[in-house]
Amino acid sequence: QHQYAVLLTTILHMLSEDAAFARGVHAVPLAGGVPWYRDAYLPRTTLGGLLVLVLLRVLARNLRYARDAFLHTGCVATLANLAP
Repeated sequence: QHQYAVLLTTILHMLSEDAAFARGVHAVPLAGGVPWYRDAYLPRTTLGGLLVLVLLRVLARNLRYARDAFLHTGCVATLANLAP
């Protein structure tokens, strides 16, 4: 499970290095919100906002349990690429 998180983070990091991808994910609205996300009501969010939220949750879980430096670096770098 942890190996998949590292792999997916690496793929997201490579995609987020493209400026058009980073702009594009923030332009895609999620119709109907995110009903499966139970911690907060997200009626009007974008794919980019959801991606940032998930990456922050991965960072928090990694700091709490796994403490994998590679996963942490990949998440932070992806967040930096997605920042406006």
